[in-house]
Amino acid sequence: MENRLRLGQFVTQRNGAHFEEKWIEGSRFKDLDQRRKSIENIREEIERKKKQWAKKKPGASDGKKSKSRGDEVTVDEFYEQMEIYDLRKAMLVKEDKEIQNELERLDRERNLHIREIKRIANEDASRFKDHPLLSDRYLLLNLLGKGGFSEVHKDFNVYP
Repeated sequence: MENRLRLGQFVTQRNGAHFEEKWIEGSRFKDLDQRRKSIENIREEIERKKKQWAKKKPGASDGKKSKSRGDEVTVDEFYEQMEIYDLRKAMLVKEDKEIQNELERLDRERNLHIREIKRIANEDASRFKDHPLLSDRYLLLNLLGKGGFSEVHKDFNVYP
């Protein structure tokens, strides 16, 4: 199935004396997780720069005059830079929400993918996997679902 690489797949791993199936995330989930981490790093960097910039606020020097003129910032420059930091943070929040929505959509798609994988495995393990003719009338086409000790198949009536 083409979704295995994108959404993930089951792999068999040895755990002591027995084997167990473990879910491995697909490439799309890994990409989104990496984007979230980079957004978090950028957000922390913006916060750090904003705190450093807040120390340069005009009139907040506690009565001490700065000897170097290059460090002084006008009120307009200060608030303009603070606005830039706030806008960049808002943009990152928007991106983070988009990633969260994409993760939720992929999670639903992954659950459907897992259900389909299990249905195919159950169909392959079914005693009716060779599509026999039941009661010389019904041809079993495919497995619709399995629960407990029963199986539900789609069939075709040979004699309508």
